[in-house]
Amino acid sequence: MHSFLIVGAGQAGLQLGIGLLQHGHKVTLISDKSSADFLNGPIFSTQGLFNTALQNERDLELNFYESSCPQNTTIRFKIALPEHSIAFEGKVSAFFQAVDQRLKFSRWLDYFVTLGGNLCIKKMTLLELEELVPQYDLTLIASGKGELGQLFRRNEKESIYSRPPRILAAQYLQGMSPLKPHGMRATIIPGVGEYFTMSGLTLNGYCEMLLFEGIPGGDFDCWQDINTAAEQLARSRILLEKYAPIDAERYRLATLADSKAVLRGSYTPVVRHPIGYLPHSGKPVLGLGDAVVLNDPIAGQGANNASKAARIYLDSIIKCDQAQFDENWMQMVFNNYWVYAKAATQLSNMLLQPMPSQILDLFSSAVNNPVIANRLANGFHDPTTLFPWIFDVTSTSDVI
Repeated sequence: MHSFLIVGAGQAGLQLGIGLLQHGHKVTLISDKSSADFLNGPIFSTQGLFNTALQNERDLELNFYESSCPQNTTIRFKIALPEHSIAFEGKVSAFFQAVDQRLKFSRWLDYFVTLGGNLCIKKMTLLELEELVPQYDLTLIASGKGELGQLFRRNEKESIYSRPPRILAAQYLQGMSPLKPHGMRATIIPGVGEYFTMSGLTLNGYCEMLLFEGIPGGDFDCWQDINTAAEQLARSRILLEKYAPIDAERYRLATLADSKAVLRGSYTPVVRHPIGYLPHSGKPVLGLGDAVVLNDPIAGQGANNASKAARIYLDSIIKCDQAQFDENWMQMVFNNYWVYAKAATQLSNMLLQPMPSQILDLFSSAVNNPVIANRLANGFHDPTTLFPWIFDVTSTSDVI
């Protein structure tokens, strides 16, 4: 039996902590939020989990909301080009779901305590971390915020952004007719940005999660003067009226799911080296989830990345019979995760850039070819299946 310290109580930190407890290890979890803080706070994202991530939760018996959350089975793409639009719908091989993380994390945090985990509610500082690390066999940092996130050096080769590529605004809405079949709708407006809708579950039942991704300086970069949730909803309606009047009609009578069901902000995607060193003692700690791989939400990979990282880390710990988890072991574990995360990062970065001609040709072919449409849709579940062919003109042409 080993002892672990995990700092950060999101998808990755909670999932890994609970898994370690279930395998008989001792775990201390540092969270800056209590269960009540999660439940009564603002939304975190428009997270959608695909089948592998959902299975990770099933395996740990963490799928508390699977039976009540809509089962999304389709992904619809629309590229609104000036001369014409390209639109197609792909079916995924297994449903995906989007559970409000306020619900999920609140319940998971309580479950962690029920299993015997040691929960500390506080904002961790580097000085406090220095004092705690020697007490544990392995320390994992699952939060990229604040000074703890600075422990991990930026990977310049894999990090292509120095500033936020999108300005984000999300909201959970109710009062409109459900999408049929349930799924995600992705609309790309060149020069302006993207917006996404997805069926999900929030505090009081079914909702649709609406996310705007605005290119800085464009029409979707328009939230600086917004002060209230009601103002954000009103501004969203204006944007839909201008760029998607058909969708605007559907959302005409929509209301916010609750007063805190909105989110605005931006961040810079980054990949960091997985091993950080404490500034005074020099002791190594291992990064997990967003602390080391932070993608823009445009490809819906964030929560999936976190879930898959937690699963790979858990499996590696279970298989490890070493008395200590050294730096070589840490790097090996991250390398195993990076096989997936690299493809997720490539997909996210690709969608943030103007689409090259071969990708537009591929999307055009998907309009009348369900095999291609389904392959693209399932690529969001496993981005490794999209590469390298989607980037290679010859390979893409062969698929078409």
